[in-house]
Amino acid sequence: MKLQNYQKKVLKAYSAFSPSKILNNLHSKLYKNLDFFFFQKLKLDKSFFSNKKILDLGCGTGEISLFYKTCGASYVEGIDFNPKSIQQANFYKKKKKITGINFYCKDIVKYKIKKKFDIIICNGVLPHINDKDRNLLFNRINNYNLSKCYLILSFLDSSGNLLKLSQQIITNKIYKDLPINKKFKYAKKMFKQNFYRFSKFGLRKPLQVYYDYFVNKRSYGLSHLKIFKHLTNFKLISSYPFKSNLANTLPIAFKNKNENNYSFFFLQQVLWFNNFDITETQKNKKLFEKYEKALISNNLKKINLIYTEINLYFNNILRQLNIKFQNAFKEFSQFNVFLNKIYGEKLNDLQKISLTEKKSFYKKFCGIGTVYIVLKKIN
Repeated sequence: MKLQNYQKKVLKAYSAFSPSKILNNLHSKLYKNLDFFFFQKLKLDKSFFSNKKILDLGCGTGEISLFYKTCGASYVEGIDFNPKSIQQANFYKKKKKITGINFYCKDIVKYKIKKKFDIIICNGVLPHINDKDRNLLFNRINNYNLSKCYLILSFLDSSGNLLKLSQQIITNKIYKDLPINKKFKYAKKMFKQNFYRFSKFGLRKPLQVYYDYFVNKRSYGLSHLKIFKHLTNFKLISSYPFKSNLANTLPIAFKNKNENNYSFFFLQQVLWFNNFDITETQKNKKLFEKYEKALISNNLKKINLIYTEINLYFNNILRQLNIKFQNAFKEFSQFNVFLNKIYGEKLNDLQKISLTEKKSFYKKFCGIGTVYIVLKKIN
């Protein structure tokens, strides 16, 4: 495979420790978690995978691909660009003596479908593909000659990705001259709750989490609107945590109460940063996406400029709709103040470490985390 520079950097991190490989002897727990997620959270029918041909783009070490077989899939094809992951996936396949499943070491952006599939899945891969290649992938999927095909995508919302990026930036900024094993030690101390959650719920070792979060610096946020814009031949049928029918049932006066309303998604992004969900988004300004890029650029002036734009737009929406979300913006505001202290020259490294360890937004779920959507091809 001929890989681009950003792909090579992702592969380097994931060749050392694949983020998809779960802890030993926990496959039954993983399958139980997946069963609950797909059939309870996403509310898919229990027979959704049964007798289906499934393409798993970015299958990693194959554990989830094998889950689809346990749900009755007739055939599963897993694609990943990491040869070590594919080797591990084939080991599981042979060990469990499962037939009707194949794994191939390929670049998913360039992969050409040769079979007809009922379901295409891309789980946890989109955050590690840059914008240009994501657009290529979406266009390729959109133009596949598939009728009534389902598409399941998971991605990091840009608002949720801010906290992940900040952890990475802070660690590499303060401990820039230390080797990886030392950085890992200090990152685990500063962000211990994050490592604990991934071990408990993601069934991964702390070092896997570190290579995924901190060594791999290629993490790109995404939004519902961007996906809807590109995948025009698909309609949204299910999602988590955002409920697709809410925009049409909210008791608030959006001009266009549908999935393409930027104001709705913007409000949801602000609340997601605070770990709240709307249970009661005109022009796509991409404000959180802009903030995300400003954070990556290490440009404090740009960060504060976009923050001001977000603040003004948020308050303008609340005034127009005459609704109140008490303290909804408070934590994001505190996050921006915190970044100013970290990026500023007034604090030494020890003070920055102490300040980081005390921050509440690193002691709970960091933003919304992964967003899942299920789409169905309409023509």
